[in-house]
Amino acid sequence: MKHSIVDPYLGTADAAAHCNYSESHFRQLVRLGKVPQPTRINGKLLWRRSALENFMAALSSQPRAESGGWGIVRYAPGTGRTPEEDKCHFDGWYSRKEDAQDVFADWCARHPGWIVALVSQQEARF
Repeated sequence: MKHSIVDPYLGTADAAAHCNYSESHFRQLVRLGKVPQPTRINGKLLWRRSALENFMAALSSQPRAESGGWGIVRYAPGTGRTPEEDKCHFDGWYSRKEDAQDVFADWCARHPGWIVALVSQQEARF
């Protein structure tokens, strides 16, 4: 007899994709406590699909910031064979400035050699 899984668990890569985040950004949000925390099963970190769906539903119901939100851009010099190949990534928009500032501070603390920018429609901080 086959058992149907009512509320399946997702690994890190699948959980990040389910929330439309890159895996590195999702891991950072987990560290900061900004997304549902995983359960460890047999040594693997797993997220309940329903917890992620509830989280995303709550995010979509929050009012957007009047300024259009806050974003994080990070540039990692020296990661490519040439400067043109160095990694540059946009982490996405945050409706709350405080959330963006937490992520900004975390990236700066963990990668002091990187250039990290906190941007909005009205200002940018490097």
